[in-house]
Amino acid sequence: RARRALAAGVAAAAAMLVLTVVFGARTGLDIHRPTVEILHLLGALDRDIAGRFQAHALSLGLRGGAAGAAAAILTIAFFAQAGRRLRLAAAVGVPSLADWRMWGIPLAAALAAALAAAVTARVTVFHRLARMP
Repeated sequence: RARRALAAGVAAAAAMLVLTVVFGARTGLDIHRPTVEILHLLGALDRDIAGRFQAHALSLGLRGGAAGAAAAILTIAFFAQAGRRLRLAAAVGVPSLADWRMWGIPLAAALAAALAAAVTARVTVFHRLARMP
């Protein structure tokens, strides 16, 4: 039951990430439409334009992911310390501060979110550019 709830939470967070990036990329492309049209007239390819949006989404994703990973690590460290003080470590399975998963999982999740944002932005911009006159 707890695993289903966790899976549903992860799926909801992933959906929110994708929707946020899609709407952000579409809005950015609409705002910069005159510039994009000029770039096309000058010979820029769709992949060049999509690459700029992708790089921006990756940058934002990495910064946001780093902040989220830091918050997660601090929260886990706080509860691990509190669990040790209350002597719950053995009973509840409180992670050790030396456990690589405590650091690796939040960092991997942050990197995955940033990469998902970059890919979503690229696909969204390509799709939008294909529909431009």
